[in-house]
Amino acid sequence: MTKDSITYEGETVSELKADFQNAVDSYIEGCQELGIAPRKPYSGVLNIRIPSEIHEKVALLAMQQGMTVNALIRDAITQKVGLSSIQITNHIKQFYDKNQRTLHRNRQ
Repeated sequence: MTKDSITYEGETVSELKADFQNAVDSYIEGCQELGIAPRKPYSGVLNIRIPSEIHEKVALLAMQQGMTVNALIRDAITQKVGLSSIQITNHIKQFYDKNQRTLHRNRQ
């Protein structure tokens, strides 16, 4: 599965806002023409319900490994879906770098 991408640009904040709105409208129209649902971004926050016994075991294991429950669960899910921590870090770095360049360009 690939991610959809919406690009936009402008010299001023108002140009950026207008081009962004046009890009989103164009994306939605394209999806409608293709008969597909637009993809929605995920927040990165995931709430799960698990039995208290599993919660306790996860907390103990995390403590034994010197990590947080969140880090333990993130690592377990990462291994299950086949992404390494290095790949995730690279994705985050690429996103940050791209957005920093865009912000820097727009400030000039």
